[in-house]
Amino acid sequence: GLQPYNKENLYELAESYFHTADVEEAISKYQDALSLDANYAQAYNHLAYCYSWKGDHIRALAACRRYLELDPSANAYDSLGDAYMLAGEYEKAEQMKLKAIQMDPQMFYASLNLSYIEMLCGRYEAAEKSLKSVLTTLENIVQARYYAALAHLYFQSGDLDEALRMCTEGLKNA
Repeated sequence: GLQPYNKENLYELAESYFHTADVEEAISKYQDALSLDANYAQAYNHLAYCYSWKGDHIRALAACRRYLELDPSANAYDSLGDAYMLAGEYEKAEQMKLKAIQMDPQMFYASLNLSYIEMLCGRYEAAEKSLKSVLTTLENIVQARYYAALAHLYFQSGDLDEALRMCTEGLKNA
């Protein structure tokens, strides 16, 4: 009886659980918000991430598709790309990320995760080129994320010296 009966309040409660990685409680609260408004697009977005984190990719993709249906934004395409990526469907993930970037070229996190998809597919040179192509145009904290991605790439490819150098560069920007 003490639960909020306003979709935004329930959504914010779900967000608090989401940001502390309490996936089960977050799912429950997102579902509560959706029970008040089945067309509440934002709730579908993070609900999908929760399902992905649990490994429930069928529900994650369904929630992302519903989000995209309600809000055909660049962010919705990016989120669907993340769900596909986490489900191991890299070709579909890449298509969604490219659509998001096409709609919003400034969406740095879509291009960053596109580089991770390239890495997951073994396309290290393409990932490196992609990461380095935008590095100098980003603000410092975002640059740090790209340096971290480059460090990951070099670590995976066995170039530990370059991975360490990228970590050092990233820390300068953090």
